Amino acid sequence: MILICLCFINYPLPSKASPLEYEEPIASKQIPEAPLANWDMLFFNNGNTIKSSTTTTAASPIKFSYPKFDQSQLNNLKSIRSTTTTKIHSGKYYVSGEFLGKLEIYVDNKLFFKDEAISTSKKIKKSILITELLNKSTSRDIHTIQLVHSNFQSIPTLNFTLKPIQQTVNLNERDISYNWGYYSPIGQAFDFFHLNFIHSSMYKQGDYFATLYTEDLASIFFDEQKILESNPTSTNMLNNAVIENVSVGEHIVKTDYADSNGGEAAIHSAITPFSNWVAYYFNNTSSIGLPVSKQVITSQSPNILLKANNESSSTIPSVVAKNYYSARYITYKRLPAGTYHLEYKSGEGVGVWLDGKQIAYEWKDGKKPLRKLSVNVSDDTLYSNSKDIHQLTVRTYNRKSPQDLFVSFKPSIESPVTQIKTIVIDPGHGGKDTGAIGIGGLKEKDVVLDVSQRVETLFNDLTPYNVYLTRSKDIFIPLDQRPALAISKKAHAFVSIHANAGSSSASGLETYYYGIKSSAINKTNINAAKTNYPTFFSKESSITSVLEPTASKTNPYITDSKTLANFIQKRMVASYQLQDRGAKHGNFQVIRSNNLPAVLTELGFITNKNDANKLGSPYWRQIAAEAIYMGILDFFESKGSDVSSYRLY
Repeated sequence: MILICLCFINYPLPSKASPLEYEEPIASKQIPEAPLANWDMLFFNNGNTIKSSTTTTAASPIKFSYPKFDQSQLNNLKSIRSTTTTKIHSGKYYVSGEFLGKLEIYVDNKLFFKDEAISTSKKIKKSILITELLNKSTSRDIHTIQLVHSNFQSIPTLNFTLKPIQQTVNLNERDISYNWGYYSPIGQAFDFFHLNFIHSSMYKQGDYFATLYTEDLASIFFDEQKILESNPTSTNMLNNAVIENVSVGEHIVKTDYADSNGGEAAIHSAITPFSNWVAYYFNNTSSIGLPVSKQVITSQSPNILLKANNESSSTIPSVVAKNYYSARYITYKRLPAGTYHLEYKSGEGVGVWLDGKQIAYEWKDGKKPLRKLSVNVSDDTLYSNSKDIHQLTVRTYNRKSPQDLFVSFKPSIESPVTQIKTIVIDPGHGGKDTGAIGIGGLKEKDVVLDVSQRVETLFNDLTPYNVYLTRSKDIFIPLDQRPALAISKKAHAFVSIHANAGSSSASGLETYYYGIKSSAINKTNINAAKTNYPTFFSKESSITSVLEPTASKTNPYITDSKTLANFIQKRMVASYQLQDRGAKHGNFQVIRSNNLPAVLTELGFITNKNDANKLGSPYWRQIAAEAIYMGILDFFESKGSDVSSYRLY
């Protein structure tokens, strides 16, 4: 049996909240009129303004032509500059028209078109991608177009049209995300069009939630049963529903949409399992109006966990202004009554709501430290059928780039003292020892310090474990002091983080564990080390002792070190998407001279273009840190520790 609950949530606005500290999260409906383009026209004679005028045209699409001139206006006229600043949705547009004379077209102060027609007119046929204005202090959809027209011989002739390249629509989509603005899809009427989506796919058994965002009339049917319907007369554009106990097998989802209001047209919908997040993105910092895009963020964590990053390599849709936008994230989860632990942070404003009730917010600008608080979850939910189903909503805005968003919500469980682990993370090199220098001057010592600090943050934020770095800034640390720190802290794991170097074609990931007897040196490992660190041996550093053949200390934890190396290597390959060069023996001093499970992991080749692009990316550095973090947890779990509540996925 499938149980369905419709969810319409009103979020209370705290009293005396300033706009900077709080932004109302309700999906409020605003139906603006179609925008107009007001043109300012300046008439010049040899650089001197002789006249000004204004004219108004439609802005969806923009169609501009000169008003009728009388002869007095043409006397001494040499050029005309026509400028408009109006709302234009991001997307691809056709630019067409016709002119006589010399014409320059500027879009957001950048020259887009320049040509001259001397005796006969020329036609304009080009396309342009209108994107967000990254430094715009207001809406990113406000753009400026300027037409500079000169060298016309008699009466100025100019026609200009900016029209969107209309989207095609896939009516077989399961998750729908379209924002047509003031236009319509290909093959549909300009206003008041209808679309019928239908999709059949396999579902796993479990609980799902449906979400629908539109200001028009729309309905979602699950196996012919209506589960959601929008209300075009309501001020609330966001509606959600819970679908309990979905059986394994094929199910049919139908979505009917009607552009019932005219004006702006958009629909975003999804049906996704509990614990996944649906993200709605807006082209402003207050989540006003219709989203420009939607995204389903999958989660494999046993708890509620949200991680989002807006760096250029991230998975946020390209139409979203990554340094000027807001987002609304929604998820559902079965939560037994009890005390839960909420942790959250964001570069800028962030708010958290549980079942429509605000439980946390930080709306001030500036980098936020991790916030931690306890939340009591009761059986007083939004649902009449199952009292343990709860909705969690997160709102954030961003005016800077990049930023990381992190929200964790899990049961409050005190870990036994015997379960508290200690980890030492070793960022290789530092100070005068730069390590390898790669493409674009990228320094190994800088890359590995950043990744190591990200690993440290993950352990501090998500676990009760103790974590130490051998260096937390750009300083030189002798090799013998690195394992010595781990031994003095009685660490349960030591991970040295490096970046590889070699020929420009060499690529991939590898992780080393000590496995060479003190009486012999494996030539393969010597050669591997020379390939990995071709610059080490010419540096004034203690790196040359990496291959010291007569070490007085040898790590007895070979089997455990190999297990740790395999776990980290497996996680890195799965997440970082580079070639798997394997977990292998290595005779490096930092792992050989340790007295605990110890590995040295190589994040990729800093001398390879593809690898270096990832090593230089904050997004991919975070991916590497998470893989190392998860690999260490896998190792602890293999030794009998319960790490289920600490996992990212």
